[in-house]
Amino acid sequence: METNWCDHQYLYILFGLIRRYFKYEAVPESLKNVILVMNATGILVPPPAENDDARQDRQRTLWSATYERIEQFLPGFLDDIVPHQSVDPTLAT
Repeated sequence: METNWCDHQYLYILFGLIRRYFKYEAVPESLKNVILVMNATGILVPPPAENDDARQDRQRTLWSATYERIEQFLPGFLDDIVPHQSVDPTLAT
């Protein structure tokens, strides 16, 4: 049975830790590294600039959930880190 990273409490735990300890540079830097790897592998894919959204449902769901939670305590974090260029959404299978 495939588990979905978003289905578990990992996001809440991770974001809770970051909220508590965000003053330490290592935590946002670690989050940045995780997000960059997830983006580079096609797991965490931002919406396209144009209306033709070819992302998979799980990519849309994960992006929305991640964006909403990170924006609450690190506004603009994802916009600054994730490149808004075309990423092939078929990389994550």
